[in-house]
Amino acid sequence: MVTETEHAAQRRLVGVVRTTGVLTGGGLALWREYNARKWKASAAELSQDLDTLKVPHETVVAFRPPRAREVRRRKGQEVRVAFAELAKLVRWVPSLQQSIDELPTEMPGFTCGAQLCALDDGADSIAITLSALGNPGDLVPVNQSYRENAVPWLAPVPDTRTR
Repeated sequence: MVTETEHAAQRRLVGVVRTTGVLTGGGLALWREYNARKWKASAAELSQDLDTLKVPHETVVAFRPPRAREVRRRKGQEVRVAFAELAKLVRWVPSLQQSIDELPTEMPGFTCGAQLCALDDGADSIAITLSALGNPGDLVPVNQSYRENAVPWLAPVPDTRTR
């Protein structure tokens, strides 16, 4: 029997997983901005929901690229459910199973370029981030935005755009 508290946690998580969840070979990541508005669940609230549903997870500090007209990266937290623990979440979010089944067998773990698509608050465009760290030859970039925020362990991408 499902309690009212479990059902409420399940409803919140289903929506967040479907709209902002990022599934990789490392598991499921749910990124939240530190100063999230009242109508968005915070990382602490998501963590509490996962605790209620007895789904093991961790919360880590994470960054996202700046939105249009912003200069700095956005600091937030990422609630992560390890791949080995996803079955405990699938009990509550059954639709997640199909996405898990469709993951390539050689999918990398939590990496840069986590979000595939996001239409952020107030944005007038959609940002798409792709990562080919598992097989870099498959995706050859032609430009690098926010060079000043690039991770130090990857060589900068030369600007090959014609002007």
